Amino acid sequence: MPREPLRNFRMAFPILMYLALNLGQTAYRVQKYAEKQAIGQDKLVRLPTDRDTILASLKLLEIAKLIQVDSKVKLPTGRFSKRYSVNFRGVTALIQAHPKYLKLSPDYVRELAAIQRHYLPLVFGKWQYFIDEKTEKLAYEFLLLSVKKTENEVDRLEAIASAEMPETSYVATEALYRHDIYGYMFVGAWVNAKSSSSKTRWLRTVKGDKELRQTAKKEALRLRQEAEVERNGWDNALKVLRGQKMLLTPLTLRQETYSRVYQLWRSLVAEELDKDKTPPRFEETVDILIKSYKHKKPHRVLGREKNVS
Repeated sequence: MPREPLRNFRMAFPILMYLALNLGQTAYRVQKYAEKQAIGQDKLVRLPTDRDTILASLKLLEIAKLIQVDSKVKLPTGRFSKRYSVNFRGVTALIQAHPKYLKLSPDYVRELAAIQRHYLPLVFGKWQYFIDEKTEKLAYEFLLLSVKKTENEVDRLEAIASAEMPETSYVATEALYRHDIYGYMFVGAWVNAKSSSSKTRWLRTVKGDKELRQTAKKEALRLRQEAEVERNGWDNALKVLRGQKMLLTPLTLRQETYSRVYQLWRSLVAEELDKDKTPPRFEETVDILIKSYKHKKPHRVLGREKNVS
C-alpha cells in the first residue's frame, strides 16, 4: 500500500475511537482535541494533529460507510463543515481493530457501552448488569472475540484505502451482525470458555437475566439450523440450480451464488428474530433468493423488498 493511503488507513482508527465517544464532531474539533492531547492535556487516544491527514482519514471512513454525516453547513469561506458520528459498522470496525491497530481498555469499552448502547442493546445495554454480577471482565473478553466473528470491516477499509476503490457491496445486515455477536457471546462463549469457573460464572449470568436467557435459546436454535444448512444446503441448492439450468455455468460461479444466497438467508433469519417471528427455513427461501441473485434484481422476500446487487 502506498505510504499516504497507509497513513490515512492507520490514522482512521484513533479518529474512529474518538468519534465513538464524542458524537457529532467536526474535523476542526478532532484537530483541537488532538492538539490538546499532544501537549499532554488528554491522552485518551493518540490522534493525528495535521488537518490534511484528519480530513483524508475522515473521507476514507465516510467512503467506507463507517461514519455518517449528521449535518453539513457551508462556511463563509465556501467550504463545508461536516459533523460526523460513528455508525454500526464503524463500532464493529473499532472493536475489530483491537489489538492490532489500537488498544481498547476495559474502561474505554465500559464508556463505549454507555454511549453506543443502541449498537448492541443486549450487550452494551446490559453492561451494568455484568458489573453487578462481577462478570464484566468476561463480558469484555467475549465481546472482543465475538465481534471478530462478523464480517471483517478492518480488511474492507484497508482494501478501499489501498485500491482507492468504491465501497464494495455486501449482504450482511446490521441485524445479522448483532445476532452473530449474540450467538457467540451467549452460546458459543461459555461453551468455549478457557476454564470451568469462567464457564459456570458466565452461564449463571446469562441465565440470571430473562432477556439474555431468551436470546440464548433463540441463538442456539438459529446456530443449530445454520449447522444443518451447512451440512445439507449445497445438495438442496443444487436441485434448485438444476431446475434453472445453472449447472451449465462454472462450478465456482455456482458455489459463489450459493454462498451469497446462504448469507442472504442468514440476514433474513436475523431480521425475523428481531421481530420475534419464526424465521424462515432455508428450503423455504432458497428458490426465490437464487433467482433474485442470478438476475441482480430487487426481490420481495417475506413481504419486503431486498436488493442483492
